[in-house]
Amino acid sequence: MPKSSLADFVTDWETLLKNVSDTAAELPNMDVYKGALDQLLASAKDGIALSHARRGLKQQETKDLRELIGKGKDAAVQLRSAIKAHFGPKSERLLQFGIKPARKRKKATAQAAPTAKEPGPAHPPAPAPTPETTSQKS
Repeated sequence: MPKSSLADFVTDWETLLKNVSDTAAELPNMDVYKGALDQLLASAKDGIALSHARRGLKQQETKDLRELIGKGKDAAVQLRSAIKAHFGPKSERLLQFGIKPARKRKKATAQAAPTAKEPGPAHPPAPAPTPETTSQKS
């Protein structure tokens, strides 16, 4: 099974280095290769630790930012309410601050209101009997 996560690589490299150290007598002249892998392993561990620290910091910063935005929204609502109270709810000056003034509603026109059609009969009426049809029945 191929290794894919950083933890898998680190575990594999640690095991490899330990086994090489344990069998140093049987594997001569491996110090050059062992030293290079040992440095890379230390760098990888430092990088992983830094990544975890950054992730924690990022999550905390995001949480703090969300709290700040919530407080800012509340403060903006209060400020807009104070501006509306100062100028009045119908003042056109409110537009300057991004607030819609209260305006009178327009009256609905005759065209704007849909007219309801009277429902037609469910079945068409039967044709009226003609003098010819009545004479045939007799």
